[in-house]
Amino acid sequence: MTRPAKIEDAKEIINLQQALILDVHALSHHSYRVQIQQEGFLIKNHLLTETIDQALIQRYFVHEQDGHIVGYIRIDETAEMTDDSDAYWLEPSIKKQYYVLPHANISRLAVRPDVRKHGIAKAMLELAEKQAKKRGVKYLFSFVVLSPVTNTVSLLFHERSGFERAAITFPRPLFGMQGYQSILYYKELK
Repeated sequence: MTRPAKIEDAKEIINLQQALILDVHALSHHSYRVQIQQEGFLIKNHLLTETIDQALIQRYFVHEQDGHIVGYIRIDETAEMTDDSDAYWLEPSIKKQYYVLPHANISRLAVRPDVRKHGIAKAMLELAEKQAKKRGVKYLFSFVVLSPVTNTVSLLFHERSGFERAAITFPRPLFGMQGYQSILYYKELK
């Protein structure tokens, strides 16, 4: 069942997040890079339990199966890039839309590996899109890591889900990695 998150879901969301966090120190190992590019990963960020608790009901949607959280999606309401960020816009007309409020950006999407390929991510995305439309959002945005390792699973999911490529960020040091680069996807909500 896909539904908005509750405070009680925080621990399972954090556990799922921790299980899928990219180990930047292991990127020098070829076998690790191959594995994570095939399976997908999350980037470690500044989110703490307190911030998850505070934002949970408003920004998270989960998929519950047999009484456990097996996936979640987080939608942020602020743009990750600023107007002066270093990015090449593949769709210059979308740049203006990126900064329009209300804004919606997928900042996290995770599904437990043992239950993937059953439509869970798609169901969570559909619920998040529906909620964003209710808030008057016209476009849903999402960043996907390209370098120094590519989140292939996420690229394919976005492509299959009707997202289009809007921009590519220039390589820079970020999240403990050199040459970090991502692609910004967008989807018009109709």
